[in-house]
Amino acid sequence: MTFTRTFRRFVLPTAWLLIGATIAVSLAVLAFGGGATGAEGTESPTAVSLSPTIAVERATLENSLEIDGTIVIDPAVPVKTSVDGTLTHVHVPNGARVSKGDPLFEVRTVVEPAVATEDEDDEPAAPVVRFVAVTAPVSGRLAGFTGKVGDEVTGDTATARIKRSTFTARGTVPVVDRYRLMDAPDEAKVTIDGGPEPFTCTDLQIADEGVEGAGVPTEEGEEPESSSAAEVVCDVPEDVTVFDGLELSMQIDAGSAEDALVVPVTAVRGLLERGTVWVVDDSGEQTERRVRLGVNDGKSVEILKGLKEGAQILQYVPGSPTDGDDGESEAGV
Repeated sequence: MTFTRTFRRFVLPTAWLLIGATIAVSLAVLAFGGGATGAEGTESPTAVSLSPTIAVERATLENSLEIDGTIVIDPAVPVKTSVDGTLTHVHVPNGARVSKGDPLFEVRTVVEPAVATEDEDDEPAAPVVRFVAVTAPVSGRLAGFTGKVGDEVTGDTATARIKRSTFTARGTVPVVDRYRLMDAPDEAKVTIDGGPEPFTCTDLQIADEGVEGAGVPTEEGEEPESSSAAEVVCDVPEDVTVFDGLELSMQIDAGSAEDALVVPVTAVRGLLERGTVWVVDDSGEQTERRVRLGVNDGKSVEILKGLKEGAQILQYVPGSPTDGDDGESEAGV
């Protein structure tokens, strides 16, 4: 019993400890020694490219951009007489619905003749009286009109407003995605959760100057913050029932390419019309090559000219943050 107890308490644990140490040493040799024997003539790698290569392939690209936005009622349009004068007739009362071009009121204006020169012996011409019809600039409802016959009006002041019942769909697109909309269509598909069937809004426009309200300082004395997005606006069809403030999703299809040569956007420096890739030959040598670019879906870009199917290129632009450790690798040397 004494021998058995001694074996279990001292000999067996010591044996397991030796086995564990042997396994640890073996794993360390495999991990750091690479299996090298140190024999003369044994080859060992001297440099490892940290940037992987990929093959140029064919695929179908669809440049479809989806952004969030809001339904906004179109702002009221001011009505100006364009001349100074006197109201002589009012065609419609305040609050009436009008169509674009409908007469709203009439203004009597007096045009003084030109001053005669000293060489002219003729009597000066009499003032010319004109009656100017003021029409509705857009369709909507006449609002803010308090004028009455006999009132004086000025041409540079709004006499009334036309409240519109039309709406626009508005969203914002990140500035970096603005390049994907260089050839943007003139329409977009709008979806409103819980609202009407998805519909097409027309006259799509992109405001490159940024979103309204951007650039306003948050605290007195601070520099205004620059906008990081561009506003996208399109018209809602008049036969679609919407309300001011509804949230929406806007899908913009800006082109597609079928069976196209494509590479990841990470492999190209410069993504507008022309760019540069790094071609890798069979010996591992890297060569810069200019390429012509087409459709870009945000992940892959179409190659129109400069590469052939199957060509090997670097997956990441040399020096980029994803290209090896600290943005440096053998590929960037």
